Amino acid sequence: MYSKSNCKWCNIAKDTLPGIKIVNLDHLTSIKEKTQLVTTMADHGSSAPHTFPFVFFNGIYLGGCTESLEHNIQRNRN
Repeated sequence: MYSKSNCKWCNIAKDTLPGIKIVNLDHLTSIKEKTQLVTTMADHGSSAPHTFPFVFFNGIYLGGCTESLEHNIQRNRN
């Protein structure tokens, strides 16, 4: 999961998905850096995310907090 430390949704995802590897992106401060990140994600097959967190499972982009929570619920049911 790509995260920012001051992000409410990142903190919810972290609490709900224990053991997930977290890459903190607090160092991205400029619009140019953030745009470059979104472009890189899209180049790797992700729909263009615009908000944090960016959650991946087995190398596949799940989405943000809501999508990753839904995926976790489905996975736990099976």
